[in-house]
Amino acid sequence: MTDEKMTITSAVDAYISHLMLSRKPRTAEQAMFVLHPFKRIFGDRLLSGFTRHDHDGYILNLPQGARTKTNHSVRICALLRHFDFPEGELKRMAKARPKFIKKPPVSYTQAEIEKFMAAARDHSFEAYAYFLFLWKSGVRDQEAAHATIDDVRDGVLYITAKNGFTPKNSEEREIPLPDDVRRLIAQLDRKPGQLLFPSRNGTVSQTWLRTAKRIAVRAGLDPAKVCLHKWRKTYVTRLLDKGVAPKTVMDLAGHASLNTTLLYASKSRTDQKKAAVLQAFAQ
Repeated sequence: MTDEKMTITSAVDAYISHLMLSRKPRTAEQAMFVLHPFKRIFGDRLLSGFTRHDHDGYILNLPQGARTKTNHSVRICALLRHFDFPEGELKRMAKARPKFIKKPPVSYTQAEIEKFMAAARDHSFEAYAYFLFLWKSGVRDQEAAHATIDDVRDGVLYITAKNGFTPKNSEEREIPLPDDVRRLIAQLDRKPGQLLFPSRNGTVSQTWLRTAKRIAVRAGLDPAKVCLHKWRKTYVTRLLDKGVAPKTVMDLAGHASLNTTLLYASKSRTDQKKAAVLQAFAQ
Protein backbone atom coordinates (compact mmCIF):
# COMPACT_ATOMS: atom_id res chain seq x y z
CA MET A 1 0.00 0.00 0.00
CA THR A 2 1.05 3.59 -0.62
CA ASP A 3 2.50 5.50 2.32
CA GLU A 4 0.04 8.36 2.84
CA LYS A 5 2.92 10.73 3.59
CA MET A 6 5.06 9.77 0.60
CA THR A 7 5.87 12.71 -1.67
CA ILE A 8 6.08 12.40 -5.43
CA THR A 9 9.82 13.06 -5.20
CA SER A 10 10.25 10.08 -2.87
CA ALA A 11 8.00 7.94 -5.05
CA VAL A 12 9.92 8.72 -8.24
CA ASP A 13 13.28 8.07 -6.59
CA ALA A 14 12.09 4.74 -5.14
CA TYR A 15 10.54 3.69 -8.44
CA ILE A 16 13.71 4.49 -10.43
CA SER A 17 15.76 2.50 -7.90
CA HIS A 18 13.35 -0.42 -8.37
CA LEU A 19 13.75 -0.26 -12.16
CA MET A 20 17.53 -0.14 -11.92
CA LEU A 21 17.49 -3.33 -9.88
CA SER A 22 14.82 -5.22 -11.80
CA ARG A 23 14.91 -4.00 -15.41
CA LYS A 24 17.42 -3.17 -18.11
CA PRO A 25 19.48 0.02 -17.69
CA ARG A 26 17.82 1.49 -20.78
CA THR A 27 14.36 1.06 -19.21
CA ALA A 28 15.47 2.94 -16.10
CA GLU A 29 17.05 5.67 -18.24
CA GLN A 30 13.86 6.13 -20.26
CA ALA A 31 11.81 6.36 -17.06
CA MET A 32 14.22 8.94 -15.61
CA PHE A 33 13.94 11.04 -18.76
CA VAL A 34 10.15 11.24 -18.32
CA LEU A 35 9.81 11.28 -14.55
CA HIS A 36 12.47 13.81 -13.56
CA PRO A 37 10.64 16.74 -15.21
CA PHE A 38 7.42 15.39 -13.67
CA LYS A 39 9.15 15.39 -10.27
CA ARG A 40 10.27 18.99 -10.70
CA ILE A 41 6.64 20.10 -11.11
CA PHE A 42 4.96 17.94 -8.46
CA GLY A 43 7.88 16.98 -6.21
CA ASP A 44 6.59 18.30 -2.89
CA ARG A 45 3.04 17.06 -3.44
CA LEU A 46 1.85 13.95 -1.66
CA LEU A 47 1.50 10.98 -3.97
CA SER A 48 -1.83 10.12 -2.34
CA GLY A 49 -3.14 13.57 -3.29
CA PHE A 50 -2.27 13.32 -6.97
CA THR A 51 -5.43 13.33 -9.11
CA ARG A 52 -6.55 12.57 -12.63
CA HIS A 53 -6.93 16.30 -13.22
CA ASP A 54 -3.28 16.85 -12.21
CA HIS A 55 -2.27 14.18 -14.70
CA ASP A 56 -4.45 15.52 -17.52
CA GLY A 57 -3.29 19.10 -17.04
CA TYR A 58 0.38 18.11 -16.96
CA ILE A 59 0.14 15.97 -20.11
CA LEU A 60 -1.91 18.57 -21.97
CA ASN A 61 0.68 21.28 -21.33
CA LEU A 62 3.73 19.30 -22.42
CA PRO A 63 5.27 20.95 -25.49
CA GLN A 64 5.77 17.67 -27.38
CA GLY A 65 3.45 16.01 -29.88
CA ALA A 66 0.66 13.53 -29.19
CA ARG A 67 2.80 10.38 -29.37
CA THR A 68 5.36 11.71 -26.87
CA LYS A 69 2.62 12.97 -24.55
CA THR A 70 1.10 9.50 -24.56
CA ASN A 71 4.48 7.95 -23.75
CA HIS A 72 4.84 10.33 -20.80
CA SER A 73 1.37 9.38 -19.57
CA VAL A 74 2.21 5.68 -19.79
CA ARG A 75 5.35 6.17 -17.71
CA ILE A 76 3.56 8.26 -15.08
CA CYS A 77 0.76 5.68 -14.79
CA ALA A 78 3.36 2.91 -14.40
CA LEU A 79 4.82 4.85 -11.49
CA LEU A 80 1.40 5.29 -9.91
CA ARG A 81 0.46 1.65 -10.44
CA HIS A 82 3.69 0.58 -8.73
CA PHE A 83 2.40 2.31 -5.60
CA ASP A 84 -1.10 0.78 -5.83
CA PHE A 85 -2.83 3.84 -7.20
CA PRO A 86 -6.58 3.14 -7.74
CA GLU A 87 -7.03 1.24 -10.99
CA GLY A 88 -10.18 3.15 -11.87
CA GLU A 89 -8.28 6.44 -11.80
CA LEU A 90 -5.51 4.97 -13.94
CA LYS A 91 -8.05 3.87 -16.56
CA ARG A 92 -9.54 7.35 -16.66
CA MET A 93 -6.04 8.80 -17.15
CA ALA A 94 -5.46 6.40 -20.01
CA LYS A 95 -8.69 7.51 -21.70
CA ALA A 96 -7.53 11.13 -21.55
CA ARG A 97 -4.34 10.45 -23.51
CA PRO A 98 -4.09 12.34 -26.82
CA LYS A 99 -4.86 10.28 -29.90
CA PHE A 100 -2.35 9.91 -32.69
CA ILE A 101 -2.21 8.01 -35.96
CA LYS A 102 0.22 5.11 -35.97
CA LYS A 103 2.22 5.38 -39.16
CA PRO A 104 3.26 2.14 -40.86
CA PRO A 105 6.95 1.23 -40.40
CA VAL A 106 9.29 2.60 -43.05
CA SER A 107 11.77 0.16 -44.58
CA TYR A 108 14.53 0.49 -47.16
CA THR A 109 13.58 0.10 -50.80
CA GLN A 110 15.39 -2.42 -52.97
CA ALA A 111 17.17 0.43 -54.78
CA GLU A 112 18.33 1.89 -51.45
CA ILE A 113 19.55 -1.51 -50.29
CA GLU A 114 21.59 -2.03 -53.45
CA LYS A 115 23.17 1.44 -53.28
CA PHE A 116 23.94 1.14 -49.58
CA MET A 117 25.42 -2.35 -49.80
CA ALA A 118 27.63 -1.40 -52.75
CA ALA A 119 28.97 1.56 -50.74
CA ALA A 120 29.38 -0.63 -47.64
CA ARG A 121 31.44 -3.12 -49.62
CA ASP A 122 33.71 -0.27 -50.75
CA HIS A 123 33.98 0.98 -47.15
CA SER A 124 35.25 -2.28 -45.65
CA PHE A 125 34.60 -6.00 -45.61
CA GLU A 126 33.51 -5.86 -41.97
CA ALA A 127 31.01 -3.06 -42.66
CA TYR A 128 29.52 -5.01 -45.54
CA ALA A 129 29.26 -8.13 -43.37
CA TYR A 130 27.68 -6.20 -40.50
CA PHE A 131 24.95 -4.52 -42.52
CA LEU A 132 24.14 -7.68 -44.47
CA PHE A 133 23.87 -9.43 -41.10
CA LEU A 134 21.49 -6.75 -39.78
CA TRP A 135 19.34 -6.90 -42.88
CA LYS A 136 19.06 -10.66 -43.26
CA SER A 137 18.79 -11.61 -39.58
CA GLY A 138 16.44 -8.83 -38.47
CA VAL A 139 18.20 -8.48 -35.12
CA ARG A 140 18.12 -5.35 -33.01
CA ASP A 141 21.32 -3.32 -33.04
CA GLN A 142 22.15 -4.29 -29.44
CA GLU A 143 21.59 -7.96 -30.27
CA ALA A 144 24.08 -7.60 -33.11
CA ALA A 145 26.51 -5.70 -30.88
CA HIS A 146 26.58 -8.51 -28.29
CA ALA A 147 26.48 -11.48 -30.70
CA THR A 148 29.54 -13.72 -30.54
CA ILE A 149 30.84 -16.36 -32.91
CA ASP A 150 29.63 -18.96 -30.39
CA ASP A 151 26.04 -17.75 -30.94
CA VAL A 152 26.15 -19.02 -34.54
CA ARG A 153 25.83 -22.78 -34.76
CA ASP A 154 24.83 -24.88 -37.76
CA GLY A 155 23.61 -21.86 -39.67
CA VAL A 156 21.40 -20.60 -36.86
CA LEU A 157 21.89 -17.47 -34.76
CA TYR A 158 20.91 -17.94 -31.12
CA ILE A 159 19.86 -14.75 -29.32
CA THR A 160 20.49 -15.50 -25.65
CA ALA A 161 21.05 -13.72 -22.36
CA LYS A 162 24.67 -13.31 -21.36
CA ASN A 163 26.80 -11.25 -19.01
CA GLY A 164 25.89 -7.61 -19.54
CA PHE A 165 23.09 -8.29 -22.02
CA THR A 166 19.49 -9.49 -21.85
CA PRO A 167 17.32 -9.72 -25.00
CA LYS A 168 14.36 -7.37 -25.17
CA ASN A 169 11.30 -8.84 -23.42
CA SER A 170 13.78 -11.33 -21.89
CA GLU A 171 12.94 -13.72 -24.73
CA GLU A 172 15.59 -15.92 -26.33
CA ARG A 173 15.09 -16.99 -29.93
CA GLU A 174 16.64 -18.77 -32.91
CA ILE A 175 17.12 -17.16 -36.34
CA PRO A 176 18.14 -19.19 -39.40
CA LEU A 177 20.79 -17.34 -41.41
CA PRO A 178 20.91 -17.24 -45.23
CA ASP A 179 23.93 -18.82 -46.93
CA ASP A 180 25.55 -15.51 -47.91
CA VAL A 181 25.47 -14.30 -44.30
CA ARG A 182 26.90 -17.60 -43.07
CA ARG A 183 29.78 -17.34 -45.55
CA LEU A 184 30.61 -13.78 -44.49
CA ILE A 185 30.58 -14.74 -40.80
CA ALA A 186 32.98 -17.59 -41.53
CA GLN A 187 35.27 -15.15 -43.36
CA LEU A 188 35.36 -12.88 -40.29
CA ASP A 189 37.53 -15.65 -38.78
CA ARG A 190 36.55 -14.96 -35.17
CA LYS A 191 37.99 -17.05 -32.35
CA PRO A 192 35.71 -18.76 -29.78
CA GLY A 193 34.11 -16.23 -27.46
CA GLN A 194 34.86 -13.22 -29.68
CA LEU A 195 32.19 -10.73 -30.69
CA LEU A 196 31.14 -10.88 -34.32
CA PHE A 197 31.40 -7.12 -34.81
CA PRO A 198 33.55 -5.64 -32.02
CA SER A 199 35.20 -2.26 -31.62
CA ARG A 200 38.88 -1.94 -32.45
CA ASN A 201 39.83 -2.97 -28.92
CA GLY A 202 37.53 -6.01 -28.96
CA THR A 203 34.71 -4.58 -26.84
CA VAL A 204 31.07 -3.92 -27.76
CA SER A 205 31.06 -1.36 -30.57
CA GLN A 206 28.94 1.78 -30.32
CA THR A 207 30.00 3.33 -33.64
CA TRP A 208 27.98 1.47 -36.25
CA LEU A 209 25.37 4.22 -36.58
CA ARG A 210 28.09 6.74 -37.44
CA THR A 211 29.49 4.27 -39.95
CA ALA A 212 26.03 3.86 -41.48
CA LYS A 213 25.72 7.64 -41.93
CA ARG A 214 29.10 7.81 -43.69
CA ILE A 215 28.19 4.95 -45.99
CA ALA A 216 24.85 6.60 -46.79
CA VAL A 217 26.66 9.75 -47.94
CA ARG A 218 28.97 7.68 -50.13
CA ALA A 219 25.94 5.88 -51.57
CA GLY A 220 24.14 9.13 -52.39
CA LEU A 221 21.42 8.49 -49.80
CA ASP A 222 20.08 10.93 -47.22
CA PRO A 223 21.98 10.10 -43.99
CA ALA A 224 19.12 11.55 -41.93
CA LYS A 225 16.90 8.72 -43.21
CA VAL A 226 19.40 5.98 -42.42
CA CYS A 227 19.35 4.19 -39.08
CA LEU A 228 20.24 0.74 -37.79
CA HIS A 229 16.70 -0.21 -36.75
CA LYS A 230 15.45 0.38 -40.28
CA TRP A 231 17.25 -2.80 -41.38
CA ARG A 232 15.12 -4.74 -38.91
CA LYS A 233 11.99 -3.15 -40.35
CA THR A 234 13.19 -4.12 -43.83
CA TYR A 235 13.70 -7.73 -42.72
CA VAL A 236 10.18 -8.01 -41.29
CA THR A 237 8.60 -6.34 -44.32
CA ARG A 238 10.51 -8.62 -46.72
CA LEU A 239 9.36 -11.78 -44.94
CA LEU A 240 5.73 -10.66 -44.99
CA ASP A 241 6.00 -9.64 -48.65
CA LYS A 242 7.18 -13.19 -49.40
CA GLY A 243 4.12 -14.67 -47.71
CA VAL A 244 5.67 -15.84 -44.44
CA ALA A 245 2.97 -16.26 -41.79
CA PRO A 246 2.80 -13.29 -39.37
CA LYS A 247 3.12 -15.58 -36.34
CA THR A 248 6.36 -17.01 -37.74
CA VAL A 249 7.65 -13.50 -38.46
CA MET A 250 6.71 -12.48 -34.91
CA ASP A 251 8.79 -15.35 -33.50
CA LEU A 252 11.79 -14.62 -35.75
CA ALA A 253 11.74 -10.90 -34.96
CA GLY A 254 11.11 -11.37 -31.25
CA HIS A 255 8.08 -9.09 -31.23
CA ALA A 256 6.22 -9.14 -27.91
CA SER A 257 2.86 -8.89 -29.64
CA LEU A 258 1.42 -10.08 -32.93
CA ASN A 259 -0.13 -6.62 -33.27
CA THR A 260 3.37 -5.19 -33.73
CA THR A 261 4.05 -7.60 -36.58
CA LEU A 262 0.68 -6.86 -38.17
CA LEU A 263 1.64 -3.18 -38.48
CA TYR A 264 4.19 -4.33 -41.04
CA ALA A 265 1.64 -6.61 -42.67
CA SER A 266 -0.63 -3.61 -43.17
CA LYS A 267 2.16 -1.74 -44.96
CA SER A 268 2.93 -4.82 -47.03
CA ARG A 269 -0.69 -5.10 -48.17
CA THR A 270 -0.79 -1.38 -49.01
CA ASP A 271 2.32 -1.70 -51.18
CA GLN A 272 0.87 -4.76 -52.91
CA LYS A 273 -2.38 -2.93 -53.69
CA LYS A 274 -0.46 0.05 -55.03
CA ALA A 275 1.61 -2.22 -57.29
CA ALA A 276 -1.53 -3.98 -58.52
CA VAL A 277 -3.24 -0.68 -59.43
CA LEU A 278 -0.15 0.64 -61.22
CA GLN A 279 0.16 -2.60 -63.17
CA ALA A 280 -3.53 -2.62 -64.09
CA PHE A 281 -3.36 0.88 -65.55
CA ALA A 282 0.15 0.74 -67.01
CA GLN A 283 0.42 2.46 -70.38
